[in-house]
Amino acid sequence: MSKRQKLHRLERRYATNLRKYLAAEREAVLEMAYELGRAAIADGLGILDLARVHLEACEKLLQSDTAGKHRERISRLAGIFFLQSLSPFEATHRGFRATNAELLKRNRELAAEINERRRIENALRESEQRYSTLIETAQDVIFSLAPDGRIVAINRAFEKITGWPRSVWLGKSFAPLIHPDEMAVAVERFYGVMQGKPPEVWQYRVRRANGQYSVGEFTLARETKDGRAVGVFGIGRDVTERKQAEDALKNLSRKILHAQEEERRRISRELHDEVGQSLTAISVGLATLRNNGTVKSESFSRTVAGTQRLLEGTMETVHRFARELRPAMIDELGLLPALRSHVKNFSEHTGLRVQLHADPTAERLNSEQKIAVFRIAQESLTNVAKHARASRVTISLHPANDGVCMEIADNGKSFRAGPGSAAKQRQRLGLLGMQERVRLVNGQFSVRPEPGRGTTVRVTIPFQSVNAGNSI
Repeated sequence: MSKRQKLHRLERRYATNLRKYLAAEREAVLEMAYELGRAAIADGLGILDLARVHLEACEKLLQSDTAGKHRERISRLAGIFFLQSLSPFEATHRGFRATNAELLKRNRELAAEINERRRIENALRESEQRYSTLIETAQDVIFSLAPDGRIVAINRAFEKITGWPRSVWLGKSFAPLIHPDEMAVAVERFYGVMQGKPPEVWQYRVRRANGQYSVGEFTLARETKDGRAVGVFGIGRDVTERKQAEDALKNLSRKILHAQEEERRRISRELHDEVGQSLTAISVGLATLRNNGTVKSESFSRTVAGTQRLLEGTMETVHRFARELRPAMIDELGLLPALRSHVKNFSEHTGLRVQLHADPTAERLNSEQKIAVFRIAQESLTNVAKHARASRVTISLHPANDGVCMEIADNGKSFRAGPGSAAKQRQRLGLLGMQERVRLVNGQFSVRPEPGRGTTVRVTIPFQSVNAGNSI
């Protein structure tokens, strides 16, 4: 229906109902004026359209009053009817105004929210830029790995350290970068982190673009999203120079200990051969003098006998020093006979009860490792005798993790690590010496003091050297 048709319909209804109102002035007819206003709004007609319809209806009514007797009444009642028809427009306008006010309020709130989001996005963007700059300028290699081990992202330090362009390795597995001897364990540890194992620090040899290898120290951490593992973050540090310095220091320490053992061997041999032979000759001479001397007196015999006993004691002391300096039994008979001999002599001189339980597999250790085990047992027993106030010591050697584990446990008063008396400081130096010996044969060393219950020294040494690149 066109607007003209709608106006025509409204004109007829408006004129009819207005005449009814003028005839009866009933409230029900007046309510019809309100409905006419609502109908006009529904048809898309405006106030001006309704005003035009009203004026035309009034004009016709006034023309019908030829005498002019009812003009005032017609004008008054028509005005009331018209105002009633305008009520829906007023209500609608009030609703529009309220809606507009609410919309303006919502718009202001939305604008404020948009501004806040923009501020947060800008701050986040700046933070990401700073984070990206930090990663790109870091001296350590920072990388991200997909769940299958492919390199997803890596910073510029990778290029500086390895000489490889990043583009060569992005999207490829990290595994070929690792030395072949360490690749399998590196992959196994990667999947362990993916499965939720806590982060650790590992060392691997990393292949450079020139074919050489650098030593890297790596830490990996699982990346999760919505509780699900989606990859691994990692940091790698080039420790090649540090590793070289550690190896150099280790070699130097090994040379020093080797020189020390050689010097002990030489001194032991001189004590046993030269000094021992000289003392033996003196003892034989004294015996000859006592048996064949021209002076036969009781005091002379007692003096010679006493001197001979003193000389024999000195000879035993010299021989004991020679054994402690370098037990030749290790080279001749093995580690276990040397330990048994030392334990027996130690018990006799200190009164301590020492039990030795040794598995024959300990003899599979190489010469350097056997010396380390013997020296640690020797130093531990010395510490017990000097500091522990113990009455019993147990030494046990048994197989452990493709190697040998030695435990030396006493029932003494134990000790507390930390600064203290000179005696404690000397004891700590002894522990440091033992620790250094174990480190040089790629073993593990620990001391477990239990106040009131004694101390246990534990040493584990592998039969074969563990590649330092696999773990730290």
